[in-house]
Amino acid sequence: MYELRGRDAVWTIDTDTVTIEFHAGRRSDPFYRGLGRLSVPVAFIEAVQVQPGQRRDPWVARLRLAPGLDPFASAGAALSPDRQPFALVGEGGTDELVARFHADAIMQAAEFARDSSPGPISESAITSLVPAVPFHVQTWEGTASCDSTSVTLTWPGARIPSPKQLHQRKEIALADLARAEWVPRDGDTDAILRLVPREPGREALSPRNDLHCLLGRAGEEEARLLLMAATITAHARAAEQANRQDTAPASATSVAPSEIYDRIRELGKLRADGILTDAEFSAKKKELLERL
Repeated sequence: MYELRGRDAVWTIDTDTVTIEFHAGRRSDPFYRGLGRLSVPVAFIEAVQVQPGQRRDPWVARLRLAPGLDPFASAGAALSPDRQPFALVGEGGTDELVARFHADAIMQAAEFARDSSPGPISESAITSLVPAVPFHVQTWEGTASCDSTSVTLTWPGARIPSPKQLHQRKEIALADLARAEWVPRDGDTDAILRLVPREPGREALSPRNDLHCLLGRAGEEEARLLLMAATITAHARAAEQANRQDTAPASATSVAPSEIYDRIRELGKLRADGILTDAEFSAKKKELLERL
């Protein structure tokens, strides 16, 4: 197990997971404060990039997830450089070479995880990238709540005559949502959380009249709407994954003995390189041998 420390977070790296723990001080960004802690399965990681530091600018290590697996990128295409949950900005006194060493260790673990654990991604792995549910946010206009089955919007702050003022509340099953979108505040325009139904063809409405939208001001409200959009997106994907597995025909998942032995040899190399401890090697080896 390794630790890589940065300005806004600490990465803890083991053979299965990169755990990201964000600093939660009073002066920290409300986005990171709201995230708290998340876990990235190494099998999700397609690449680790380390951007060199230049003069006063520190190095930046960035996890790039496989296409479609990053709920923050899916929810908020306009993420600012200061709100990148899978990027770690180096802090003073930390050597860039240390970051590169950890990047190599993560990629070795990621490649091994993909080779040794083929098959569908679990729902729990998908949702480990976002805040735990039930998750709730409040803005000047109303609230958004997400649990393991549905999303609920309310608009007690809607004052002008509108569909929101008339209905006051809307609940949508996660299974009926494709994702959620987040639009940052722009000038005098509020930040927007927008729920995107799985079925197309819905009439486009102004966010102030749209029963699939919640508005928020700059600062903490805007940050928490982004967290909610990513949380809904991840849980909608998990619901879709669960439905796909329920309807898929049963199939054999046996692995040839020669493939098992090849993977154990790869584990031995990781132990020799110092990536795995003896205990981690033994546990993984036992898990593989049980498949024979």
